[in-house]
Amino acid sequence: LILFAVFIVCWAPFTTYSLVATFSKHFYYKHNFFEISTWLLWLCYLKSALNPLIYYWRIKKFHDACLDMMPKSFKFLPRLPGHTRRRIRPSAVYVCGEHRTVV
Repeated sequence: LILFAVFIVCWAPFTTYSLVATFSKHFYYKHNFFEISTWLLWLCYLKSALNPLIYYWRIKKFHDACLDMMPKSFKFLPRLPGHTRRRIRPSAVYVCGEHRTVV
């Protein structure tokens, strides 16, 4: 949900601006059209830069993999809140055939 919300916030302005410019010649020929278009495009690029930060914040395996790849000198970074524990353990739901008891 967080990724989807960030995607909408970053891409909706550029998409809307481009669609309006496509159907309105007056809008397209404004003196600051390309400047605004460039800023909105950079907002779209920002979404790609935010993805790894969101993954680091919300996905424990990604977070742990990043910490494993970091040099020891970067270990001073504080832990971010937001890691949640699973409510249901997969081992409680899925039982392998070799571990089943036959009644």
